[in-house]
Amino acid sequence: MTGFIIAGKDGRFTTATPQRVDDFTLRLSSPAVKLPEYVRYNWADYPCGNLYGGTGLPVAPFASDR
Repeated sequence: MTGFIIAGKDGRFTTATPQRVDDFTLRLSSPAVKLPEYVRYNWADYPCGNLYGGTGLPVAPFASDR
């Protein structure tokens, strides 16, 4: 999976590595972010994310800090 970025309280976003926990949960991490506070998906002009929902449709871009 691609397209995820995370940030701590400082708001500095960096690429996140997703790990599938189960069919409904992803765990995002990055060595640069000790305590993640925010997540964004496909938050770019030309996104390259490849996450699909249960209906088979692509997941829309989102940001938890907006």
